[in-house]
Amino acid sequence: MINYTKAHKNILTLSMLLLLLSACKTSTKTAETPKGELPAVRKYFTIDNGACFGRCAVYEITFQSDSTLRMNGKTYVNYQGHYFKKLTGGQFDTLMDLYKAVKLDTFGNTYTNNIVDLAAVTYYFFDEYNAVKKKIFTQGVYPPPLSDLSSAMRMYISKLGWEHDHNAETVNPDEVIIQVKEGKNVQDIIDENWRYKLFIKAELSKSGIYLLGFDKTTIEQNQLINLLKRQDGVLLVQTNNKVELRR
Repeated sequence: MINYTKAHKNILTLSMLLLLLSACKTSTKTAETPKGELPAVRKYFTIDNGACFGRCAVYEITFQSDSTLRMNGKTYVNYQGHYFKKLTGGQFDTLMDLYKAVKLDTFGNTYTNNIVDLAAVTYYFFDEYNAVKKKIFTQGVYPPPLSDLSSAMRMYISKLGWEHDHNAETVNPDEVIIQVKEGKNVQDIIDENWRYKLFIKAELSKSGIYLLGFDKTTIEQNQLINLLKRQDGVLLVQTNNKVELRR
């Protein structure tokens, strides 16, 4: 009887151990499995070239997996507004090589010499769900290979052959899309900017991406976007264009 009881306890203990290991394995698999479908077109990176105290080109340009560049030209550029350009296979491969040369884990978040009259260049790098995984702000200090990306993009911006992106021009003037940093609460951003009557219209992603409405009589859309971009808890702000985001 004693041997049977001991054996019975050993079997029970082994069964419980296997059950716990199985539960841990299942839990890990669930945690690592991304939710939602991947977007049809992936954004690799966006470069936001800011203004200076002179005649600096101001624009945002994005490199995408469908072999297109998408640009929002603002001032001192040949094309003002939303445009796109289709790349050749060789052009796409060249930009991909420059993109892959950027090892994000070797970069900090800010590079500046505090000379405010120089143009600020902000780089946004996206994950496979088109959520920002790294934001790098530079002003006066432009480390390679980030500067190599900027140089390549400036070459394309100065060329002709861009096509007007009519879909991107269709935006709601009282909405913005915002992504907050991990661990940050979007409500804190809303409360800090209470005078513009921001409110959540929809949560677009578990990565901290929200569609916000605001009172356009209190501030213009571009002014609000520039204001939010400078806030510490914000990764990305843009108009509500027809883009695919993680659901």
